[in-house]
Amino acid sequence: MKIYILLIFLVFFYAQNTFSGTKQLKNSPPTASYPLKREPVKISLADFDADPFGYEISANYLSAKFGKKFKVSKEIVFNTHNKKVRDTIFHFSYLTTKVKVYKSQDNEMIFSAQITDNTIELRNKISVGMSKDEFWQKFTDLEKYKYQQGIVQVTGNDEMSSYVLHIQPNRIKVSNLMETADYSFAFIDNKLSQVNINIYID
Repeated sequence: MKIYILLIFLVFFYAQNTFSGTKQLKNSPPTASYPLKREPVKISLADFDADPFGYEISANYLSAKFGKKFKVSKEIVFNTHNKKVRDTIFHFSYLTTKVKVYKSQDNEMIFSAQITDNTIELRNKISVGMSKDEFWQKFTDLEKYKYQQGIVQVTGNDEMSSYVLHIQPNRIKVSNLMETADYSFAFIDNKLSQVNINIYID
């Protein structure tokens, strides 16, 4: 009988400690989450070319990110490789800002953009309204050409990381040697006023 009472007491004591521990856990402050990966202060042109926006590209995501002020329309087109397949072009527009997303069966990508809205932020916090000096400083392999004019070739490790710059007083155009993309940055009063992006879709 004594052993039975002792067992009941031990079970009750263990249950109290367990519930007490659970209560303390619930009331304890939340643990710190893992820090997010931060963008470096400067990036290469190749990094920018590989991912100019720095976030997921999909029509659904951009609809949420851009907000309700952007009008969205769809255009059904033939797939360039298979005429039996239909792809979709999503047109995002707000005033003079226009972004086109090409959606195939396997992929979604921005292939054309004219950006004048300062709420659309590109890779490494590049956005309309930033100063020209700030813009130059965003790139590891661009800043040294800031005082040059005309056509300049930036040579990387290979063809994929080499670029041609067309530098004018109020415009900087960057084209990769693969001829798959070009980026144009226009400035007014030394402020970035417009970004144009053209990506070749095979």
